[in-house]
Amino acid sequence: MTINSCEKKEEPNLAPEAPQLSSPANQAKDVNLNVTLSWKTATDPNGDAVSYNVYLGTEANPVNVIISGLKVTTYQPTLMANTTYYWKVVANDDSGGSKESTVWSFSTLNNAPSEVTLNIPNDGATDIALDTILTWQASTDPDGDDITYDIYLGTEDPPVTKVSADQTSTTFQTTLGSNTIYYWKVVAKDNHGGVTESIVWHFETLSDRPPPVFGSTVDPRDGKSYKTVTIGGNQGGRIAEDGQTWLAENLAYLPDFDGKLVYNYTGSDVEEARSSEYYGKYGVLYTWIAAMNGESPSGSNPSGVQGLCPDGWHLPSRPEWNELIGYVWERDSLDMGIALRAEEGWDEGGNGKDYYGFGALPAGQYNIGFTLAGLYTYWWTTNFYYNDDQKGPVVWYESLSYQSKGIGDGAAYGAEYYFSVRCVKD
Repeated sequence: MTINSCEKKEEPNLAPEAPQLSSPANQAKDVNLNVTLSWKTATDPNGDAVSYNVYLGTEANPVNVIISGLKVTTYQPTLMANTTYYWKVVANDDSGGSKESTVWSFSTLNNAPSEVTLNIPNDGATDIALDTILTWQASTDPDGDDITYDIYLGTEDPPVTKVSADQTSTTFQTTLGSNTIYYWKVVAKDNHGGVTESIVWHFETLSDRPPPVFGSTVDPRDGKSYKTVTIGGNQGGRIAEDGQTWLAENLAYLPDFDGKLVYNYTGSDVEEARSSEYYGKYGVLYTWIAAMNGESPSGSNPSGVQGLCPDGWHLPSRPEWNELIGYVWERDSLDMGIALRAEEGWDEGGNGKDYYGFGALPAGQYNIGFTLAGLYTYWWTTNFYYNDDQKGPVVWYESLSYQSKGIGDGAAYGAEYYFSVRCVKD
């Protein structure tokens, strides 16, 4: 008798499908550090349960398993900023079968440091010591990167001169000049190229300007009172030991209209001209011929030319103007214009600080028509430049504009141009 037996064959184990990566996209840039890796579910032909191993690293073919045996298709790793990562997923079944995905890469975002908050000196502070220490609050980095600071300090707005680089402390010791407005900012940098700038603050250093000495004088010819100012004196500088005393406003002597004009007044009534707005503001514009009142040119110091100035006063020569300019330059060489312009009355942001009490206002000029009030002012000197037989003498003048860094000069026809006059005490 023959007995037949039936044996069941075991099916071979087939590996799961290779996982398909989903997110972040391959070669993605600026990926947040809290990104979640995800991939599609891998099915198993034998119906076995599938788990996943995740490989992640900075090598092109990652070898480090950062987690194994995952039953889900997502994982949130711990990442570093500004780093390129490579990753893959291996699907495993319960019978030893496995397949791996392709390798993808992504680069993480580098978060810049937080903005620097400036502390000392305060924005707009004055009378700051020449050895003051700049201070600011430490910046923080969202990625935990190391932070260093670059400090910019200068007289430009914004400052372009880097006075310190890559420092870790939040202070900087300065060496400054007096009577100067400085602008400063701090740039925070991390070690992955992240950069954040502070806002720009400014401050003004201590002054070594002696205070101006004010007074007054009355012109007996018309009873007009003038403010006066003494600049310089024995405080030092390239100026006479007892200083110079100037009218702190333009001459306004107006007995008639022979070589004399009031800005924007075209009538012929002297009293009406004196009551006009611009007479009170800017005084009178004169031809050089009228201002000299028949006297000869002079380049001396003092000029010795009274001209139309009151008794005891005279028209300044170029050397006398240069005394004033030299004195101011030694203390405010970066911006003599701001130092001499009045604190109000100038257009286009041209108002100054009037450190010396000179009170320069933009009186404009006249040549064929009235022009440039609010923006420019011109003063005659006693210096003869040369004679032009057709149009009369050409004469030196001093000038100041709404954007002047210093006092300008030039030459103009003394019989055709009408400029202002400042008188100096004998």
